[in-house]
Amino acid sequence: MEDPKYLLREMYKANFENLQVRFHQLTCLIQDNLPDLYAHFDDLKVECHMYASQWFLTLFTAKFPLYLVFRIMDIFLYDGFNALFGVALALLKFSQKDLLSLDFEGIMRFFRVSLPKKYRCEDHADELIQTASSMKINVKKLKRYEKDYFTRRAEEEQGELPLQRLEADNKRLTEICMRSELENEMLALELVNDRVRLKSNLDQAEDQIEKLTRELQATRLIVKESEQHTFRLSDELENIRDAFRRTCDELQQTQKIVTEYKQICSQLNGQLDKQKEKYQNKFETIQNLCCDSCKNLIRGALSPPSSVVSTPERERLDDDHEDVLLTTSSVPSSITDRLRQVEIELAEKKLALTEALCKNQELSHQLRHSTSIASDSDTNSITSFRAISNNNNATVRWLSKTVNSIKEAASSTNRTKTN
Repeated sequence: MEDPKYLLREMYKANFENLQVRFHQLTCLIQDNLPDLYAHFDDLKVECHMYASQWFLTLFTAKFPLYLVFRIMDIFLYDGFNALFGVALALLKFSQKDLLSLDFEGIMRFFRVSLPKKYRCEDHADELIQTASSMKINVKKLKRYEKDYFTRRAEEEQGELPLQRLEADNKRLTEICMRSELENEMLALELVNDRVRLKSNLDQAEDQIEKLTRELQATRLIVKESEQHTFRLSDELENIRDAFRRTCDELQQTQKIVTEYKQICSQLNGQLDKQKEKYQNKFETIQNLCCDSCKNLIRGALSPPSSVVSTPERERLDDDHEDVLLTTSSVPSSITDRLRQVEIELAEKKLALTEALCKNQELSHQLRHSTSIASDSDTNSITSFRAISNNNNATVRWLSKTVNSIKEAASSTNRTKTN
């Protein structure tokens, strides 16, 4: 047997007679607790079954969010059906200000749409449950309201003729039908508005998709161009690396040639020392064979310059070329010709080395520019290249000085022969 505290099955029996009793009890509770709202509903002919039928038959699960429904189910299982009266009164109490400002259609729409949306916020739901729990529902009054309903119902049945009852039922059903049609029209209008809004949202979404598609295509094109540019830079970097390797090989060969010419200069310096010794010996022999007056004449005419000194150990090429410049007057013609040939070859090598260094500097600039865009994997190569360039600059300075010295020596030799 069903617990009398709930009596849910009774509401669905005998032409919903028990449900009509609940509506009458709720109407009386509204009249006692919310008289202003009751008067407003009475003026607009808003009856309790128009909004409370879904509340009682579905236990507020038809429209309200699940969070609130769970809380209502909890207090319903604890207090029984009287808890539903408390929730209904709390809903009407919180919405009283809005309901008093609306007409019949606005009230129907408010109960159907606005009221459930209001309690999607958990804070509002908690406040509603607290208010519903604090509502004091007098059980004796509910019993009296129920007794009054059945008494009035019996009086109506006894006092009315069958035709009058049928007319009253027909009138009531006609009103219900008209209200249902009005609700259907409102629902149809709402459906049309929803369709228009959804169509607008769909158009906006399609425009957004088209815009994003264009942006995606443009982005893909930019990525493709970037990849092609990266490939070109990689090819240029590889070409610069090859040119850098070739330049390094040329520099190594040039260094070998410079080393060989240093050896040649060293050999020539040795020959110059020997010629100086021979010249000195001959000069001393001639002086020993001549008389004093002849010695003075010979000493004045053939004595070597006082600045000529013997330098058997020459470690720097600058000192060697100064000695060459001082002693070229006594060097044989074969050695002079050889010096001229060495001078010409050194000048040619100097020009070639200068061109190689210029090209090397240009390649170094290109390499630095490319490595700033590509990876830093060639840092060690660039460092070694700079070290080689510094060494080559020192070599070029030495070679330039050597060539200038040889040129001066050659010019001095030509002047001596002319004299």
